[in-house]
Amino acid sequence: MRTHNTPSISALTPFLPAPLRPHLTSTTTLATLWSNYGHIHSLTLSTSPHHLILKHISPPPPTSASSESHLRKLLSYRIERFFYKHLSTLVPLTSKIAVSYPVAPEYQHEAFLLEDLSREFPRSAGGMGFDQARVVVKWLAGFHAAFWGWEGVAVGSPLSVVDPEHTEGVWRQGGYWYLDTRREELEGMVEAGEYGWLEPWVETAQDMLRKEDVPGRTLVHGDLKAANVLFDEDWKRCAVYDFQYVGKGLGVMDLVYFLGTSVGRQVMKDEAQVERLLEEYYVELERRVGDGLGRYTREVMMSQLEIAMVDWFRFMAGWGFWGNGWVSEKRVRDIVEKLAQGEVFI
Repeated sequence: MRTHNTPSISALTPFLPAPLRPHLTSTTTLATLWSNYGHIHSLTLSTSPHHLILKHISPPPPTSASSESHLRKLLSYRIERFFYKHLSTLVPLTSKIAVSYPVAPEYQHEAFLLEDLSREFPRSAGGMGFDQARVVVKWLAGFHAAFWGWEGVAVGSPLSVVDPEHTEGVWRQGGYWYLDTRREELEGMVEAGEYGWLEPWVETAQDMLRKEDVPGRTLVHGDLKAANVLFDEDWKRCAVYDFQYVGKGLGVMDLVYFLGTSVGRQVMKDEAQVERLLEEYYVELERRVGDGLGRYTREVMMSQLEIAMVDWFRFMAGWGFWGNGWVSEKRVRDIVEKLAQGEVFI
């Protein structure tokens, strides 16, 4: 969403490293960050790189010093900076993300500079068709393959972090809806009184998803929805941005979230097309990881996918439902019944 309060060139010049400052020729404010935590600006320069995105984090005072929501947002931007600075170069070019550029040292903890992906990837789509979804699924497989079995520094849940101003790493549990930080939404689901059949399995699903001794663990994007995906002119390639919730987890968490929220209803009602998308993901993952997949078979992937559906439905039941209905109550009820019979395991 464009706004009309774009800062002057002189106001944004200090964010640039010294060699680029004389070359800043124009600025445009593109958006306000969620909950007014800062702004995103487009910068045009007379030298290479000619187009950059400046993400400036300037949060409002918290309503409570220990507000989990406030801490989650603050940490999410630190984690995004960490990802771009330390991990983004590990992602293959076929899974395109923005190139990161240094900011002026005095702003390194409150801003970062990125390649303007919209120059090469000017298109976007809401309810994606099969071909568009297929492009994103292959992007996702390449991203997951790059971090297959990755073990690195990780950040715990917001209220467990001792020093939010200086912590480094990605989320210990990727994604923004995981249960440890969404107890309020769970309470809302329980109070609604409609999901007694699901309540006994909420903790079980969460425990299964965060097991560390199972195949399929990688870095998940954590917020892979249509709003964070751009396509090239021919819809043949895509780029993904917004890595605030990148962290450790099972790759199927990204799959469930993307397929359930961002692909058109007509595609997701067609079981054959859904199966093709899941097969595209697995084949691409297998091609890239090879023998490293180990025990991660198609059957294991599908079992994990079902558990992730239960977990995502739990969040939506407390937050509010959205998406294409693929993760439906009927489907989740069937999965819970299988869990009760011991037929789903990971």
